[in-house]
Amino acid sequence: MTHDLKTGKFKSRDGTQLHYEHWTPPDFKATLVFVHGMGEHCGRYRSFVRYFNQKGYRVWLYDQRGHGRSEGKRVFVRRFETLMEDLSDYLDFSRNSIPPSPLFLAGHSFGGQVLLNFLAEYPGRFQAACAASPNLEIALTMPKWQERLGRMVLPVWPQMKLKNLTDPSKLSHDPRVFAEYKNDPLISDYVTLGIGKVLLENLGSIFEKARRIQTPLLMLHGLEDVYCSPKGTERFYNQLQLEEKRLKLYEGKYHELLNETGKEEIYAEMEQWFDRFMPA
Repeated sequence: MTHDLKTGKFKSRDGTQLHYEHWTPPDFKATLVFVHGMGEHCGRYRSFVRYFNQKGYRVWLYDQRGHGRSEGKRVFVRRFETLMEDLSDYLDFSRNSIPPSPLFLAGHSFGGQVLLNFLAEYPGRFQAACAASPNLEIALTMPKWQERLGRMVLPVWPQMKLKNLTDPSKLSHDPRVFAEYKNDPLISDYVTLGIGKVLLENLGSIFEKARRIQTPLLMLHGLEDVYCSPKGTERFYNQLQLEEKRLKLYEGKYHELLNETGKEEIYAEMEQWFDRFMPA
């Protein structure tokens, strides 16, 4: 399938240059914005892009600050609000440069956490949204020594690096995903104390925001996710006050639903959800 690809950098409100990609098929009917997860980058979602391009969706992606090809201290942020501001700035940049269309939002893991906060704080920007394996309850256990060290060092050295505990074999059942993840130079092999603190603090208040979300929301989670617990997704879903909401839990699926074996089933679920809210 032919498509037009535009890549480059856009400037966030604090001057940080963030990498973006616009994948535009001929005669598109809508735009899908995607927010990636922790320590990775938007280039890992080519299959996702191809599927939605073929279904008539223009796809917009960007690397969050400190990730992939974007500027910023690696895997570090001082305020959670900065992540939402970056998404808002990306939308403003993209919509100013390209004719508008119906707008949908999807996010994975850490990106799903950003998405849910954004929907609560910036209502009315999207027709519908999908959070895949959102980071709402951490399933991964940090070694006790790292936890103690982190508490001691954080006040004076928030940029201290901790080894990324991600086991690529537990992200997806697809061996190609495992191999590509291990050899991807844009994947970060560490996280920082600072971003960990920011994300944990946000988890302390995020469930209170569920009642404020007005955008139709699809939530997806694999029941064998060892990084973000599906129990957190169920809890958040149950607190939504939306008429238009849907929860789908997948037996036998790991954390990266959008890179899993049988991922086309997940893509189709998302497509059907977005198509329901396409303006007449």
